[in-house]
Amino acid sequence: MATRRLRPHRLPTFNFENTATDYQSGNEFHWEWAVGIECLQGLVLGVVGYDYRQLTGDAGSGDKIGPFKGVVDAIGPGLSYTTVIDKRPVTFSLRYYHEYNFENRVHGYSTLASATVRF
Repeated sequence: MATRRLRPHRLPTFNFENTATDYQSGNEFHWEWAVGIECLQGLVLGVVGYDYRQLTGDAGSGDKIGPFKGVVDAIGPGLSYTTVIDKRPVTFSLRYYHEYNFENRVHGYSTLASATVRF
């Protein structure tokens, strides 16, 4: 029987002043999520995404364009495979994101690959 999974991850980011440039990026909030189904043992196929909000504007005399706040959302397919290598669980992950609903931010498409070894 297939197993369904939901993995939300929330993360605030607090930025501090770069004294060399007198620039401070605004604080941020990230919401990353994945929904998948384990269709074969260890293989999960699903949909992944993230939402990004800059909560406070950039600041400092090095800020030449103003205190704008960035926003972007993304969605795309994702897959992961978990196996055991040398008695340790290893997860390989591949995600493709299409960004939309963007404002004051570089945007486009991205592909991310990762491997995680559990100790």
